[in-house]
Amino acid sequence: MRRLAVLALALCLSGTALARDFLVKPGEVPELRPDEGFVLVAVDTDVDLRSISVLSTTRLFTGERMRGIKKGQNWGLYVMPAGSYRWDNVRTQWIRWVVRDDKEFSFVSRAGEITYAGDLVYKHMQRIHVANRGLAALDWLEREHPQIAARHRLGYSGHYPDPFPDFYLAEREGKDGKPSEWDRTLAAPEPGELPVDPRLLWRSARVQAVAMSPDGHRVVAAVREERPPNEAEKAKRIKYAGDESKADLARPVADWTLELYDMQAGRAIRLAESNGPVSGLVWLDERTLAAYITVNVLVPPVLYIMRDAGEGKWDVASVPRVGRMVDALAGDPGHILFASVASNGKNAVHRIDVRSQQVLRAAKFPFRERLNIGLENDVAWYTDASGRIRAALVEREEGTVLVHGGDGAYRDVMALDDPEGFRPMLVSGDGSLIYGTLEKDRGQRDLVELDPATARVTRTVFSKPGVDIEAPLFASDHRLVGVRYYEAGQLVSEYFDADRASVAASLQRAFPDRTVLTLGRSLDGQRVLLAVDGSDQPAQLFHYDRGASRVQLVDESAPWLAEMAMAPSIPMKVRSRDGLEVEAFLTLPAGTGRRPLVVMPHGGPIGVADRRHFTPEVQLLASLGYAVLQVNFRGSEGYGRAFQEAGHRSQGRGIEDDIDAAIDAALAAHPLDASRMCVVGASYGGYSALFSAVRWPGRFRCVASIAGVSDRMLFFTASDSGRDEKVREAMERMIGDPHTDQALMRETSPLFRYTEVQTPVLLVHGTADLRVDYEHTRRLVRMLGMAGRPPALMTLEDQGHSLEGEELNAKVWGSVAAFLRQHLGAPATSPAP
Repeated sequence: MRRLAVLALALCLSGTALARDFLVKPGEVPELRPDEGFVLVAVDTDVDLRSISVLSTTRLFTGERMRGIKKGQNWGLYVMPAGSYRWDNVRTQWIRWVVRDDKEFSFVSRAGEITYAGDLVYKHMQRIHVANRGLAALDWLEREHPQIAARHRLGYSGHYPDPFPDFYLAEREGKDGKPSEWDRTLAAPEPGELPVDPRLLWRSARVQAVAMSPDGHRVVAAVREERPPNEAEKAKRIKYAGDESKADLARPVADWTLELYDMQAGRAIRLAESNGPVSGLVWLDERTLAAYITVNVLVPPVLYIMRDAGEGKWDVASVPRVGRMVDALAGDPGHILFASVASNGKNAVHRIDVRSQQVLRAAKFPFRERLNIGLENDVAWYTDASGRIRAALVEREEGTVLVHGGDGAYRDVMALDDPEGFRPMLVSGDGSLIYGTLEKDRGQRDLVELDPATARVTRTVFSKPGVDIEAPLFASDHRLVGVRYYEAGQLVSEYFDADRASVAASLQRAFPDRTVLTLGRSLDGQRVLLAVDGSDQPAQLFHYDRGASRVQLVDESAPWLAEMAMAPSIPMKVRSRDGLEVEAFLTLPAGTGRRPLVVMPHGGPIGVADRRHFTPEVQLLASLGYAVLQVNFRGSEGYGRAFQEAGHRSQGRGIEDDIDAAIDAALAAHPLDASRMCVVGASYGGYSALFSAVRWPGRFRCVASIAGVSDRMLFFTASDSGRDEKVREAMERMIGDPHTDQALMRETSPLFRYTEVQTPVLLVHGTADLRVDYEHTRRLVRMLGMAGRPPALMTLEDQGHSLEGEELNAKVWGSVAAFLRQHLGAPATSPAP
């Protein structure tokens, strides 16, 4: 660890005594004056910093300027006058970041104590923030300044209290050993041989985007294929890493292509190739396609226009400006609405001619001729059926505002700062109405019609009690034709007109127990592009010709899994302890005999839900012969307002009651082995796994937590969720208030009940996790080690909250699978092949 160097100190008079502020060197034990305290300063940075300044907000002195801060973790202990302080600015070699006006960077130094204000974290790709890593701070303090640490209490200064340091010091009193010994962990188990290669389960989908031509005869798809890197690509990776041992030479290379499927001729042709993503596919007419293609991964994607020139040839043109298409202008062939950033830094929307490269080269984008005149700081636009801009989202200091009008004159409709408020989706064909979703003061998220002239909802277009609308469905002329929502874990499309409803019903019968989504429909309604998936089936693309009564497979998202047997899920409805109905999904692998059960709570916990789509981790565990139970406990998304609010302040209590009820119901109705159960979860699911060991001693053979919360109060001071005042207010409403609910939050935190965790534990956590700081794992490892029950640990260096990529997922879930095998063993009978 590096010590912060102070090369300049600013001093001034306060009363009759000279205010002191100075760095304490190891071995020094300065006597504090009555109005002084120690301040433990910590800076975590991934680049060298020129300086960081701290200002006093209660005294007439400028404070500290710390210079020469090196990359990595830096610490320093200072004597400073008691009072209020604020981080002032952070200087790199080229940039000065001023944070003094943000009260998130303020703290209070208390007389006679050691104040720790959290780590000031500077990562060049992140927002500067403060994270509470109190155990790491205490460890440094005891190593470098043991006498001061013994004589003075360490207290955290932030928006919320942190009782852990005092708890830890009291718990370790009289214990044998020392921190370095308590931090020793068991190695996370190696995967060994698995029935299925996890990398195949987590491989990115082959088809990334798709669109059908207006006549329904052609389908275009953005396809991503993987291959081993060639020698030149390996050399680049070695050069970038600086050393061959640090270069990931096994990571596959992704090649992107644009594939055209002619459904009448039954053939496919390749339209384009790229070393970067292809996205945003839109047919402008039967013979013209628009697509965003990344030519160079270091620059934004370019909008390409491809026109069928006949005889298998396509003319290709590109828009000579970075931007995005706002409207394909179905009624204006050869033209689109295109938004780009003008030379003055403002957004400008233009109608441009895209009929040839020659025309595009000559295109001008004069700011004075933009179509969004009358709008300022506008970031998104809504057009009517004729392509006129009729509404927009405008960013202002107070937040995002919806405006409505046209032809250069717009008026404010409403602020969009309420997460339960109106969310605009589309304007009506004539532009006079706005359609969107609304939750506020309703029993669920409904589809509504809003009159922008009065800012009032004039009609509820669709409402289903206890069901949240996922998305409205529109025709190309801006008519509302249906809605989508989840039912029994599958995404359902409900259409308003008889013809569409009839087609949807017949297709659902053709694909039973599957989610069937319409991705495109020909203008005459005779041809439909479908996406079909299920819990045991990755998404497949089909083309349906009504006239010929024929369904054709177009492509698959994971053809490499086609020959593998997957396990389907079974929806369940159960009653929790208080009578609340809860939905759960049980994945039961084929075979005979009672299967071991893995309970897998989802993250969140509020506003998140499990669905019956293909889930790699579920299928990996099912391939081992383990049944997997997923529970949409109270607070989960999709079940209406009352159900979601029932999850507020229910962590460790009502939510866990729901999971218990689902376990009991599954054990009673299905061939499961109640003596062989484990709990595995990520984020909140990791917390739930850990707390299940506390609630039910001896019930589970093991628990595994991936980026899980161990200390509920720490989540308020060491998470990106806790950096905003409004978000903190919502957290207090949904989770609890550490100021007033500390006793309950301690009671429902695995960390403070560590002595009751007798079950074998696997912890997996990334050191760069912004949502659930690694401090959660650091603290739990210390306490379990001190209790003589060290967990197995997999630390993921420089990884964040989510597991990204097939290699990382394969590493983590392969180890989870091995951990489960250690404690659950093999199923009573092998799963059916």
